[in-house]
Amino acid sequence: RTELVAAVTAAAELVDVDALEAAVRDGLCSALRYEHDPAPSDSFYEGTATRPVHVASGLVVPRPDLASRVVAAIDAGRPVLLVGPSGVGKSAIGWTIPAALTGILWFDVHRLETPEDANVLLRLARAHDASIEAPVGFVVDGAGTGDRTGWAYLRELAAGNPGIVLLGTARNEDLAILGLLGNVSTVAVELDEDAAATIFRGLQRNGSTTVHHWREAFANSNGLALEYTHLLTRGDRIDAVISEQIRTRLHEHRDDELDLLAVVAMADQWSGTVHIDAVLADTGGSEMDLRRTIERLVAEHLLAEADGVLSGLHPVRSRAITRAIHDTPPPTLTATFRRTLD
Repeated sequence: RTELVAAVTAAAELVDVDALEAAVRDGLCSALRYEHDPAPSDSFYEGTATRPVHVASGLVVPRPDLASRVVAAIDAGRPVLLVGPSGVGKSAIGWTIPAALTGILWFDVHRLETPEDANVLLRLARAHDASIEAPVGFVVDGAGTGDRTGWAYLRELAAGNPGIVLLGTARNEDLAILGLLGNVSTVAVELDEDAAATIFRGLQRNGSTTVHHWREAFANSNGLALEYTHLLTRGDRIDAVISEQIRTRLHEHRDDELDLLAVVAMADQWSGTVHIDAVLADTGGSEMDLRRTIERLVAEHLLAEADGVLSGLHPVRSRAITRAIHDTPPPTLTATFRRTLD
C-alpha cells in the first residue's frame, strides 16, 4: 500500500502545475540561460561580477583543472562548493560548469533563506521528474550572503534525492553559516599563472592596461586576484570589494574585526606588523575572542597571522582597507595612527 501511494504521489507531482510555476513565479529561481552579449563590457577583466552571459561571450578564463574536479564530484553525487576570498574568480568557474554539463536541467537560484524556500525548490525538481538519468541542478552563486543563506536546508533535502545536483560558490568567511560540509566537495579557487596570463590578454585586447607583460604584476600580487588586476589597470575594483566587506562588518556590528583591521592595515602600509600580545594589552579582551576574530579575518584574506604576529596580505589591500574604514569617521586617521604607534 505504501509503495502504491508513493507511486501515485510521484505521478501527481509530474502534473503539479503549481510546483512547476511557484519557484519561478515567487522569484526563487529561473531557468539558466547562456545568452551571448554582442557588446561585452570592457570592464569585465577589471573584476566585474561574472554571470552566464560572460561565459557565453567567451570572456571567462578556462580553468580545466578546477572544472574537472567539480565535474568529478557531481558525477559522484556530491554537492560542490567553490570557495575562496572575494574577487578570486569563484563565480567565473562556477558558471562554466552548467555549460559543460548540458545533460542537467539547471536553475539559477536567486533566493534561498528558509526551509520553505528549499522545499519549493525541491518540489520544482520533482515536478521535472529529477532522476539520476535526468538530473535537475541548482546553482547558488554567493551561498551564505544576501538572500542565499539557506544552503544547508537545500543540501539536506537534496541528500535524499540523487537526481538533484547542487553547485555553489562561497566566500571563506561565510562557510561557517552554511552548515555541516562533511558530505560537500569543496574546491579552493586561487589565481594561478594560466589564469593570470589569460586575464592579461583580455585586458590588452580592450586597452585596459598599458603594462607590457603580466609576470611582474602576478609576482607582486601574492596570488591575489584583486591586487593583480589593480596592478595591471590601476582600476577601482579592489576599493569596491573591500568597501563592501567593511560595510558588511559595520552593519553586522562586528566592531572587534574593524578595530583590529584598522591597526593591522595601517601598520602594513609601511611594512609594519602587530604582535598579538600588544593587541590584547590594548583591548583588554579575552584571548579566545581575539582568536575567533583573527580566524574570521584570515579566512576572508584580510590579514595574516604567523607565530603570534599579525600582518596584512598586500600593501595595496591594506591601503584599500584603511581608506574604507576611515572614509566616514570615527575613527579618524590620526586616532588610528596614534593607536598603531602605541
